[in-house]
Amino acid sequence: MAVKYRAGDVFAIPSDAGTYALCQVLWAPQGDYRKVIGFCVLEQQASEPTLGASPTRPLPVRDGDKDIR
Repeated sequence: MAVKYRAGDVFAIPSDAGTYALCQVLWAPQGDYRKVIGFCVLEQQASEPTLGASPTRPLPVRDGDKDIR
């Protein structure tokens, strides 16, 4: 199953320490670079990220005591 990435997509990468890095795609594969994505780490969090009620809603990101999207 092939995964299609688009700029702005958010995903989580688990680490060996049991934390998760919440990442966002900055540059999606296209043309001669079909196997390359550019992404940045938005946050490292201790709990497993969960999707909201709808898969089309963005993952909530904590900023102190409030959620940002």
